[in-house]
Amino acid sequence: MRHRKSRSTAVKKGRVAALSAEVARLKEREMELEERLAVAESLPQIADRQSFEEARIRLDKDPSIIFIMFDANNFGMVNKIGGHDLGNKGIDEISLAIRSAVQRSPHASTRQIWRIGGDEFVVAVKGSYHAAHELALDAVAEYGHRSLISSSGEVVVISIEHGIGSTFCEADQELRRYKDARRASDMDTHYIRYSVPFESK
Repeated sequence: MRHRKSRSTAVKKGRVAALSAEVARLKEREMELEERLAVAESLPQIADRQSFEEARIRLDKDPSIIFIMFDANNFGMVNKIGGHDLGNKGIDEISLAIRSAVQRSPHASTRQIWRIGGDEFVVAVKGSYHAAHELALDAVAEYGHRSLISSSGEVVVISIEHGIGSTFCEADQELRRYKDARRASDMDTHYIRYSVPFESK
């Protein structure tokens, strides 16, 4: 009888310890989320295409402005395998990388990023091509190559491409050339299909 009581006590203690560890883990995740939200709120915000079209008239006439176009490689596969929820997650991560790079750059003209399409972003830089190139590479390095995983275990590896020009059209054309060259050289082969084990959270 005494043995059963001690065993029962040990089981209860084990459960309490497990619950305490789970509570501590949840609190840590909550703190991490609050920190990320605080950082995100301090970064430059994303404006829409209409706002960009209004600003573009003025910026295209300013010879000191350099445009950077950003676009995600392979993003078309994201919605196909994971739907809009996975696509929104990918957009959030891309925009965070660009926003962080703009925040660090002393050359961003308006501290404004415009999202002009599904996965297309524009930044205006006041200064030289070198300054624009530095900002663009910073954003690309910040994002790197990231895997987006659907609920069925399919994976798409995403990276960011960029184009630079003295006008928006020039930046867009350079971006398209880079993406065409990537496709022609079979570099755009980051779509991977396989199943991965999932743990219940």
